[in-house]
Amino acid sequence: MTKLLEEKSRVISVKAESIQGDYRYDVNYELADKKLGRISCNIYSNESNEYTGYMNLENENSNFNFPESADAITHIGVFQKITAEVKAALA
Repeated sequence: MTKLLEEKSRVISVKAESIQGDYRYDVNYELADKKLGRISCNIYSNESNEYTGYMNLENENSNFNFPESADAITHIGVFQKITAEVKAALA
């Protein structure tokens, strides 16, 4: 049978979790052609499972969304470590 499609790229989707202190970070990232396409992270409180915020990196642009009461500096630091770990695994 003749192939109709020629594959141009392939995207791998990865789900991961990190527990840091009082928070759980649910991480999703996509690898396209062995490069990080995007990474997103939802943050939840360990104790109450309450949603705490969202962080995203796509095309080297970061977006963060937290309530005013959240410890944004801590969460952004964790996100930077997670992003660095994913990028290091690709090298």
